[in-house]
Amino acid sequence: MIKRNKTISIAKAMAIILMVIGHCSCPEAFRIYFCMFHMPLFFILSGYFFKTEVRGITGMKLFFIKRFKGLCFPYLYWGLPILLISPLLVGWGYEAPGYSGGVDLAKKIIRMIVLTDSHYGEAQPGFWFIKSLFHGALLVCLLTVAANKLRIKIWSVLVITISVSVWLSFHPFNSMQKTIFGAFYGGTFYVLGYYYRNIIEKNVNYNWGTIILAAIVTFVGSITFGSSNFLHCDKPIFVISYLFYGMVGTLMCMALADKMKKCETLEKVMTYIGDNTMIVLALHTPFIRLTNVLLVYIFNFPSEHMNEQFFPNYIPVLWAIHASMGVGIPILIKYGYDNLRRQK
Repeated sequence: MIKRNKTISIAKAMAIILMVIGHCSCPEAFRIYFCMFHMPLFFILSGYFFKTEVRGITGMKLFFIKRFKGLCFPYLYWGLPILLISPLLVGWGYEAPGYSGGVDLAKKIIRMIVLTDSHYGEAQPGFWFIKSLFHGALLVCLLTVAANKLRIKIWSVLVITISVSVWLSFHPFNSMQKTIFGAFYGGTFYVLGYYYRNIIEKNVNYNWGTIILAAIVTFVGSITFGSSNFLHCDKPIFVISYLFYGMVGTLMCMALADKMKKCETLEKVMTYIGDNTMIVLALHTPFIRLTNVLLVYIFNFPSEHMNEQFFPNYIPVLWAIHASMGVGIPILIKYGYDNLRRQK
């Protein structure tokens, strides 16, 4: 029996927690720092177990089905209900849901299912990530099948995805170009997951020296290239630097995750969060907004604050409260849901 690698789940938990914090009013320097690596971490971990032996139409079909079941279906399962009730949440500060009637809603749901929607509203805040990861994974699979067919080295896939990403960064992004860029750039990080597992992880020790060095290098990157992130790599230098610092940040997080396994309670909590990132991705925004609603009524704040994501003048560490609600409540819902299913 193959022993499960809990380091991956814990690292995923770190990534989803940082993502939620990034959607709150955390200190700007902190946000710039972890934005250098938290989304690349998701992509790299998703490609960690990629098998380069995939061949032919049958192999691509099986890969597509597995990716859809593991990536798209869970997000749609938890995300569609929020999309449906999002008009009712506008009073909480939600932006308009992007549809104005039954026909528009049906079109939007279809676009979500086929991953072509370009409106990343609060009702589907993680949709851009799901779309880029899914398209990127399929692209890598297609290029790998072609490489195997032509009997050329697998590293050629990485060369192609990086080259196209750099080329696209020379041009202003419209909606279609952003989708194409997301596929190639997401595919780059995805295939880097394969190389991380087979090269970097086998040659680097997960110790405190690694963590500290990676943290320092990432900090330097956040100062030098702080404006770069996945959706705004609109210059070749940003594309390359974000790849580098994304890998360094991933190394740091994986080493930290390895250390967290030494605390049994922390390991259990982080592993469970890491195994259930989709529900957090889909549901964190309404529960961040719910925080405002509760604070307005509990502390008798002005009602207009219900339409704000945060009001730090009242509570300086509100971002931590928001993040706790955005992660904690979806995880508690999933925990209760799992218990109910086990009892049946």
